[in-house]
Amino acid sequence: MFSVKKNFLKVIVTFILIVSLFFPLVGIKCFSSISPGDSTENPIVLASVQDLEALVEDVNEGISYSGKYFVLRKDICIKENNKVLSNSKEPVIKGKFNGVFDGNGHTIIFKTKNSAQEDKRVLFDYLGKNAAIKNLNIKGNISSVASEKNDNIKNCHILED
Repeated sequence: MFSVKKNFLKVIVTFILIVSLFFPLVGIKCFSSISPGDSTENPIVLASVQDLEALVEDVNEGISYSGKYFVLRKDICIKENNKVLSNSKEPVIKGKFNGVFDGNGHTIIFKTKNSAQEDKRVLFDYLGKNAAIKNLNIKGNISSVASEKNDNIKNCHILED
C-alpha cells in the first residue's frame, strides 16, 4: 500500500514538473505578466545617481522607453565629475524619450562649478508624442526640462541656486 502511494506521488510530481516546463513554450504564464515600468502602480523606481545614469545612458543609446513609467523616490544630487554631466552644453538626455517620468515632487540637483546662464542646458533634448514629465524640480546647471515646449510637461520647476 505504501509503495502505491509513493509511486502515485512520483507520478503527480513528474506531471507538475512537465506541465510547468511546457507552459513557457506555449506562452502561458502562471504569474502576472506585469513587469516594472508597465504601469503607474508598478513603475521603474529611480532612487540613486546610478539609477538616473542608467536611464540617461539607455535613452542616449536609442531606447525610448515608450509606454514605460518612471518615478523618482528621493532627491538626487549629480556632481560635476559624474559621467551624466559631460563638459559640453548638450542636453543631458540626448535621445528621444517617450515614457512617463514622475518626479514625485523631488529634485534633481546638478552641482557644477560654472552655472553661468550661457552654460546652462536642458534635461531632455527630445520628448516623443507620448512622453510626459511631471512633478519634477530641477536645480543647478539646467535652463529647462526639454528643448521644445511640450504640453505634457506638468508641474515642473527650475529652482534657483
